[in-house]
Amino acid sequence: MKQTLQCPDSSIGNKAAWMVVIAGGLMDVVWAVLLQFSEGLTVLWPSVFALAAVTVSYFLYVLSLKLLPAGTAYTVFTGIGTAGTGLIGILFLGEPAGGWRIFFIGILLLGIVGLKLASGCETVQPKGGELI
Repeated sequence: MKQTLQCPDSSIGNKAAWMVVIAGGLMDVVWAVLLQFSEGLTVLWPSVFALAAVTVSYFLYVLSLKLLPAGTAYTVFTGIGTAGTGLIGILFLGEPAGGWRIFFIGILLLGIVGLKLASGCETVQPKGGELI
């Protein structure tokens, strides 16, 4: 298949793909936090909502792969999930907020922003050009 030059920020579809992968990362935070309330999947409703959230999370990640490079999308997806879960734990679940922990969560967030900014124009295989 012919390769084309595609800039991730140059079209509405690619902007939507970034929003979708970010939404997927946020849903990653939701299911990870709900797992704590499910007590090992033994409490019904937190378990049901956690399983629903993980399903939505991965669906959004996979959807974003139509227009974003897999490595970048996965790193952003998991980085948001990791940093977000850590911050929720500190802010709302009483987890310790040591200086090093805050520092490394900040490094994760900087890495996510850096990947977005460094994505630039890349040569990719066309995948239909539409997000949905």
